[in-house]
Amino acid sequence: MGIKMYDAAGVLKTADIVGRSSFYSSNHISGSGGLENWPVAGMINGTALTTASIVADTLYAMPFSSPRGGTIDQMTINVTTLGGSSSTRVGLYKSTRKGGNLYPGARITEAGTISTASTGVKTYTGGLPVTLDSDELYWFVCLCNTTAPILRGLAVAGCYPIFGTSSVFGTAPGLGISVAFAFGTMPDPFTAGGAVITAAPIPAIACRYSA
Repeated sequence: MGIKMYDAAGVLKTADIVGRSSFYSSNHISGSGGLENWPVAGMINGTALTTASIVADTLYAMPFSSPRGGTIDQMTINVTTLGGSSSTRVGLYKSTRKGGNLYPGARITEAGTISTASTGVKTYTGGLPVTLDSDELYWFVCLCNTTAPILRGLAVAGCYPIFGTSSVFGTAPGLGISVAFAFGTMPDPFTAGGAVITAAPIPAIACRYSA
């Protein structure tokens, strides 16, 4: 059940459509000590992050909603095991949910390409900042080449089942979308015919709010 948000006058601001205020939280913390939290696309609860052995030449898309709107100026991944001479791209897509089926649609921006031939947090700033609409569903996407790195990832139990279950009521919920795509400029719109992600690997893609 979605959560409704009201302004100070008691006027309804947003009729939440997929319980989004309870996941993909866009709230952030900052202070004089530099404390921040970076929301992770598709993450719903406190289940510990794990690792994701992603496959080269594959687009991985995870849902992200920003209940309060706001501007993001960085996107990040964390390489836990390097991938030879690999590089990884990240990007941001709009959903086709308005009159569509939640599938990733138009590309909003591609935040750049960074070598993932070393470990650690990789920070992307290309094509950013981008201001997010408070009444929209987005998709954070990553794509790597050659020998794929192992990234920090989400456990199935830590993801929001945005696509529910299959029509035969299987045991695996639908968490995101993956589809084969040769490494290069990310497609616009997102490649059709993707498969629903129901199991690992599930890459963790995070962002930073500047406003």
